[in-house]
Amino acid sequence: MRLLGIDPGKQGALAVLDAAEWHVTAHDMPDTIDGRRELLSAIGKVSVAWVERPFYPPKIGVRHVATIAEGFGILQACLAFAGVPTRFVEPSAWKKALRLSADKAASRQLASLTWPDDADQWRLAKQDGRAEAALIALYGWGKR
Repeated sequence: MRLLGIDPGKQGALAVLDAAEWHVTAHDMPDTIDGRRELLSAIGKVSVAWVERPFYPPKIGVRHVATIAEGFGILQACLAFAGVPTRFVEPSAWKKALRLSADKAASRQLASLTWPDDADQWRLAKQDGRAEAALIALYGWGKR
């Protein structure tokens, strides 16, 4: 079984969890629509994609909300175009299920403990989206 976990933010990522091998491969979120479509094509068949719903904190501004919503819509369209079954999860739901807070370092640490052989993919603080995408896939694997 292969699942896809997606942290859809601008600094987000996509992570493929191969549950049979207990291996995860993370990819930074491409900047363009074509880049996203090409990455999904290269990833190949997955059982399901678990996508984190966007969070709109108070006082971020209408322009920023519109940018987040547009990116999320583009991602949904790319997944639909690729024929990937998709499920959505609130950030608070998957983090609560994995006993995490909003601390990105804690996400990187849990991902490293879960996949020690793959931990080099999120060793830098700026790579937290990769770790969170992997953990979203882990959450989805638990929901199968």
